[in-house]
Amino acid sequence: MAALCGEEETLAKDSTTLLLRIPDLEVETVTTKRILLPICTQDLPMPALEAGVVVAQKFDAHLEGMHIRTPQAESKRFAKSHLDPRHYTELVDRLQKQEQQDARATRRAFEEFLASRNLMLSGDPTDSCIATASWQELTGDPGDVIAVHGGAFDFIVLSHPSLEPASVPSSVLEAAIFRAARPVLLAHKDVSAALGQSIVIAWNRGVQSRRAVAAAMPFLENAESAVIVNITTGAKQGPEPEEIADTLAWHGVKADVKRLRPDRRSVGETLVEEVREVGADLLVMGAYSQNRLRERLIGGVTKEILANADFSVFMAR
Repeated sequence: MAALCGEEETLAKDSTTLLLRIPDLEVETVTTKRILLPICTQDLPMPALEAGVVVAQKFDAHLEGMHIRTPQAESKRFAKSHLDPRHYTELVDRLQKQEQQDARATRRAFEEFLASRNLMLSGDPTDSCIATASWQELTGDPGDVIAVHGGAFDFIVLSHPSLEPASVPSSVLEAAIFRAARPVLLAHKDVSAALGQSIVIAWNRGVQSRRAVAAAMPFLENAESAVIVNITTGAKQGPEPEEIADTLAWHGVKADVKRLRPDRRSVGETLVEEVREVGADLLVMGAYSQNRLRERLIGGVTKEILANADFSVFMAR
């Protein structure tokens, strides 16, 4: 990042927002300070937890583990059975006690992991000068809970769906991107402290791409290298990739531009292969829907990335 002097440096550090000026669009991006980690099962989503801790320590941010319990699902299942009412009540009580025990065990595992990484437990915003973490428990449908509460966070971290499909329901990913409208970091396995060291930006000139770049600015400003990949399909109108490279340069980010012509590969396949070729550990891209009338349907390119990426992905809608 370009050096600042005197009072300008102090003001920049104290600022809670950065204004990324992309031609034809101004996007306000909030600095990374509060990260949501949804936990939807008894088992911790380890790739997401690893990435959440790495990012919290990188940006002196706060990681909030949100354990979402859905006990009503089991209760309904037993309610539809032909059990004697007394037995039904006993079973429900037993289930509730087991759920409480499971929740305590999950929280202990969460806190033990944080302790192993020297991350302090605190829910006090006055500790915002250091990396911290906290825990809360909510009950309800995971997608609905994220849709209601996810918008209060700078971004949401989830394990890549190809790794742990059982631990993070697809409804959570859709709710995070489309209903809570927050950027999402999909963490792949073996996340290291160097997460975001080398970044590929998928640039298609669309609004979603611009928002993704704006949201990813904290990562880009800390990256050692960045490549803007533009597949010249001509499907969308917007700034050329060289213009985005110029804008990033004003933020102290040196980004190379790579233009590709369409070939027999799909856009998703091309992006995955380019990330691998560059050796990047993070892809920044817009999240696209398949149908404007039903935005929760994830579009083709996004689906391909989610199915085939063996690296972490940062996406925004």
